[in-house]
Amino acid sequence: MNEPFQTNARDFEPNAAWITCPEQKEPLLGGMPATYFRKTFSVNDTRLPAEITIAALGLFALFINEKKSNPDVLAAPFTNYNKTVLYHVYNICNFLHRGKNKIEIIVGDGWCNQNTPETWSFCRASWKTTNKMICTVRAGNDIYVSDESWEVCQDGPVYRSALRLGEFHNNDLVPSYLSHAKKCEPPRGKLVRNRMHEIRECKKRKPKTATESDNGILLDFGQNIAGYIGFCIN
Repeated sequence: MNEPFQTNARDFEPNAAWITCPEQKEPLLGGMPATYFRKTFSVNDTRLPAEITIAALGLFALFINEKKSNPDVLAAPFTNYNKTVLYHVYNICNFLHRGKNKIEIIVGDGWCNQNTPETWSFCRASWKTTNKMICTVRAGNDIYVSDESWEVCQDGPVYRSALRLGEFHNNDLVPSYLSHAKKCEPPRGKLVRNRMHEIRECKKRKPKTATESDNGILLDFGQNIAGYIGFCIN
């Protein structure tokens, strides 16, 4: 076992644990299913400061009461996970209400768990592991940590989450949360707070042209961009 991770990051409560799904699906060349973590917790006073400290292997998205609660995308940035694991601290005051609240953390393969062969051979990296996360929620005087009380599953809408081949969604799927998380081995890398500029959504663009073909519809936005597509089906 590595040294206790708590010595590396004072933002986490000492009893917070790295957790994962106890029933892992077989690795897929096109990406593993995302792992869904869920916890219900109570908040007594929403006038007090509230924040979450979170680290995950690989990429994660945070939802509180079904609202996206971390403003960045592709979090956390790539590192050598045997040396450094970046964590984030988010203000979550605006997402909480008094009484019962629900937090959901979705963890996909990201840079940490690449399953697709490529030039840099990261698909054979020694840091590859199961999707896992650690967090501490502080809401006024209420404190909650990642442990075996969290519900977990791998049968949600994101059924593949490859970094280079994209995410595959089936919005007919609903996470079952039939299992509870298990504590797992922490990564070798030291937990370090992320100080880099975050990647965020900055603008919405409409395509200039849409051309139908036998393979689907080609959308031309008129310039090179990094982003993703949103659409409605009438």
